[in-house]
Amino acid sequence: MPIISVASPKGGCGKTTTSITLACELARKGLSVVIVDADPLMWSYKWGELDGRPANIQVIGGVKAEDVAVVAMDAAERVDFVIVDSEGTGNLATANAVGASDLVIIPVQGSAMDGEAGVLTLAMVASEGRKARRVIPAAVVLTRTRHIETRAVKALRERYQELNVQLMHTSIAERAAFNALTDFGGDLVDLPKTEMGSNPMGAMQNAAEFAEEVLEIVQAIMPDYKMEVA
Repeated sequence: MPIISVASPKGGCGKTTTSITLACELARKGLSVVIVDADPLMWSYKWGELDGRPANIQVIGGVKAEDVAVVAMDAAERVDFVIVDSEGTGNLATANAVGASDLVIIPVQGSAMDGEAGVLTLAMVASEGRKARRVIPAAVVLTRTRHIETRAVKALRERYQELNVQLMHTSIAERAAFNALTDFGGDLVDLPKTEMGSNPMGAMQNAAEFAEEVLEIVQAIMPDYKMEVA
């Protein structure tokens, strides 16, 4: 089954939020998911230890760099989706995760530094693909975006278009609800109302649209894969 790595050498770009949000949306569709937490800080694993984790999501933490690919591939034999939450450095664990992936999602915030980190990740994806003698699909998702698009984000869009990079139509907005997930556990629908921000329905719609676009990408790159979505 599909292995999706969420990767970037830059910390704080939204890898864990992206991983958890995607996992919860897939779980809500009735799909079984394993998150492989390849970050020594284990933020996804710590989220999974809190109350409210959906029953069809398992989080595996404490995975050694040399074991990431094997753990992910083993999990892919028994669940619908595997999501690898990679470390915020371009290290061996990230490279191994990328090499085992069917799709790499690269979270990028609206800054020149994040944009460069995205380019470095794309180079890693290409390098791992050459080693495996295959093309590893990758897509960039803009994170922590605001209602009014900044000049920096517009510049990033233009740069990635020039590089012929797949930039997801759906971005992950800057919302209190997304930030609260790792503090309170569970899914967006489980958060206390006080932590949902001023537009809780907007956050849930944003998450659903992001997951739907990921599924569309997976279906395009793996046309023979049949998903039994509830």
